[in-house]
Amino acid sequence: FGGTSAGGSEDSSASSDSGLDMLHQCGSVPGAKRLTEDGLFWGGDPELAQSTLNNPSLDRIYTGFDFKFFVQGTRWLPLQLEKEIRDETWFVAKVSKEVLFKPRDRVGTRRAKPLWTEIMELMGDKYKDIRDQLYADDAPFP
Repeated sequence: FGGTSAGGSEDSSASSDSGLDMLHQCGSVPGAKRLTEDGLFWGGDPELAQSTLNNPSLDRIYTGFDFKFFVQGTRWLPLQLEKEIRDETWFVAKVSKEVLFKPRDRVGTRRAKPLWTEIMELMGDKYKDIRDQLYADDAPFP
């Protein structure tokens, strides 16, 4: 996240001045920018997002699970991100909204599987091996 490799958009309607950004599924949030045709949005006003959750005129009920919040972001120099992807410092993944917004609460005494871990596993054996290099298998996930 954090915009394009050329430094991202400075459009304050899509990114918060406070350094708090949102990825979400609610197009009614004032200032939100549509990212995908299937209803994935970036940004908007976090305070107004809370009041939007309580709006009875929306097409469905939204909850906090329909939002992901990010504090600060990463910006790259022109072409830096592309180079880091080629060098396999970063990996590009196509992930469904269902995976992105899946609740990741604790399950009893067991930790929920982190988003990054699940995505690496879904990408196949090569990426599962990278995940295994970074995380010991002694962490119990459901």
